[in-house]
Amino acid sequence: MTKISVVIPTYNRLDRLKRVLAALEKQTFPSTAWEVVVVSDGSQDGTNEYLQSLHTPLRLTPVLQENQGVAAARNAGIARAQGHIVLFIDDDVVPVPELMQEHWRIHETQGDGIVVIGPMITPPDFQLSPGSVGDKTGWPNNTTP
Repeated sequence: MTKISVVIPTYNRLDRLKRVLAALEKQTFPSTAWEVVVVSDGSQDGTNEYLQSLHTPLRLTPVLQENQGVAAARNAGIARAQGHIVLFIDDDVVPVPELMQEHWRIHETQGDGIVVIGPMITPPDFQLSPGSVGDKTGWPNNTTP
C-alpha cells in the first residue's frame, strides 16, 4: 500500500530538483510505502529528459505537461498520486531524512482530517538567486503560484 505520495511541481529548476530527489533517496521511511510524483510544468532546461532517463531507487512518476502554472502542476500531481496522504514539496525544499517518517507518525497518531506543516530550514550551502526573489516560485510572472 502506498501511504504517502510526494508531489513536486517544477519549472526550469533542474539543479535544485536534483538536490531534492537526492535527499528523498535518503528517507528513513520504508521506500515501499511512498512514491514521488514530479510534475514538470513546461520546463525547457532539460528537466523532462532528466526525469525520463533517471535511474533512482525512488518510486518516481514523472508527469510532463505544457506550462500551466504551479496550481495546475500540483493538481496534475494529485491526479497521478496513489497514496493515502499527499505531501507537497516545492522543487527548492531539501527534505531532512525523517520527513516522511514524521509526517506518517503524526497522521497515525492524530487521525484523518489533519494538515501537517513544519518548519523550513534553509540549508547552509543554499543561495537565493535573483530569479527566486520577487516571484518566489521561478514560475513565469504571468502565472499564479
